[in-house]
Amino acid sequence: GHSAAAGHGNLFAQSVTHVMEETLSPVFAAANLDFVGRNYGMGGFDSGPELSLCMEAVYGSDVDVLSWEFGMIDSKNYWKIALWAVRAGNLPNRPVMALLDGDTKRWDIFQDMEEYGVGVFKEIKFGHHLWELPDYEEDRNPPDVPPALQHFVCNSPSVETGQCSYTKYKY
Repeated sequence: GHSAAAGHGNLFAQSVTHVMEETLSPVFAAANLDFVGRNYGMGGFDSGPELSLCMEAVYGSDVDVLSWEFGMIDSKNYWKIALWAVRAGNLPNRPVMALLDGDTKRWDIFQDMEEYGVGVFKEIKFGHHLWELPDYEEDRNPPDVPPALQHFVCNSPSVETGQCSYTKYKY
């Protein structure tokens, strides 16, 4: 994915890939399996043609799950996700593909890969996680929240309202 997937603007330990690895490793270990998360997100990169045509060299041939999160850069260039999906589906391990995007046309392209025996799934409800964060308006000093998230929610999902609009820490 692009810079959001790479975790730019956050500490490495706060990237989705790292948090997922930290969370899922004990679960997989209980089944005597290793869970390794590899963050190959690159700021400003689109999914194709370069990354799509060089997937094995970039991501490796031992990938079990590969996620697509290039929506901000690829925009409406649907041929790029189609190329990426076909190339990902043909990697030696035949990885399951995860779409981290809510665009219905992109999801249709991903689902087409199921006809060729490739597993696909999507995660699009990222916003619902915001409601789990403390509201800065209600709790001015949330001690259990990492500094990068302490001012993320301010009386609404938007930090542009309420007291957060006056803090230098707004996101």
